[in-house]
Amino acid sequence: MNQNNKKIYHYTNIDSLEKIIENKSMKFNRLDNMDDPLEYISYDIDFCKGIYISSWTDNAKEDIGMWSMYTNPNSAVRIELTDNPFYTITENLDNFFLEADKVTHKQGPTVRGLTFRELANKGLSLNPPFVPNLIEVEYVSNKVIKMLLDSVCVTKINTELLTNGQSKRSLNQSFKLNVFGEFKLKEWSFQKEWRYKITLLPCTNDEMLSLLKVINEKQQLLLFDWLKDKYNTCINFPDSIFIDIKNSAFDNMIVTIGPNVSEENKKRIQEIVEKSGFKIKVKNSDLRIRFKHN
Repeated sequence: MNQNNKKIYHYTNIDSLEKIIENKSMKFNRLDNMDDPLEYISYDIDFCKGIYISSWTDNAKEDIGMWSMYTNPNSAVRIELTDNPFYTITENLDNFFLEADKVTHKQGPTVRGLTFRELANKGLSLNPPFVPNLIEVEYVSNKVIKMLLDSVCVTKINTELLTNGQSKRSLNQSFKLNVFGEFKLKEWSFQKEWRYKITLLPCTNDEMLSLLKVINEKQQLLLFDWLKDKYNTCINFPDSIFIDIKNSAFDNMIVTIGPNVSEENKKRIQEIVEKSGFKIKVKNSDLRIRFKHN
């Protein structure tokens, strides 16, 4: 999704900031490990364990709730980036699949340094378009969540009139995976969350290309069972993955130091930024808060 240089914000801690800058990558957590346990939506196919999320917000104003819920007061930072900081694929997709073992971060994303070929060796692949998609989370009721689940599998019966006057019926089955990871219960609406979402499939690139060629009705009917078996038996989905960030994104990064960070940790943040060599801007929080702990 192109948001035209939309500003988004991520609340985290100094250690995570250091890892992001040093490794030039962003951590994506598996959907079934997110803060809202109800996001792990039960369905006949375990799609959730192949979906990975990086959580952000578009609320430019500092939020006390976010500072307290997602950070340690003495080591809190907020990262500001423009949207779409990840590498994208520019080459022809047909050639891309043929040359999958040669893919580097200059041509597309890598998952903690794994090329597409190395992913294939684990029986996995990235779902097209191969880069994280920025989405705005929609907050809905539990009733709506259940309705969305009922719409995951879409089956269409098409009728074609033949020249001999007879009709031919065909079945088309598809899955609406946007249901997973793009909706949360209304109780979480204070987050004003935007997410980067990327999906790992429990099959290789070659298997995925074969799937795209499934055209006859019998194969369509078998598709659901095939996917169900692949997802439910795959044990290679990692708990988290890391997607490479473009160098240019770091030059536009702004780090806001939390309102209760010690002078010692403020100095550490400055040292991390200076060591990186990027033009990262650091500023102090506009808030003054004294967090109390039991």
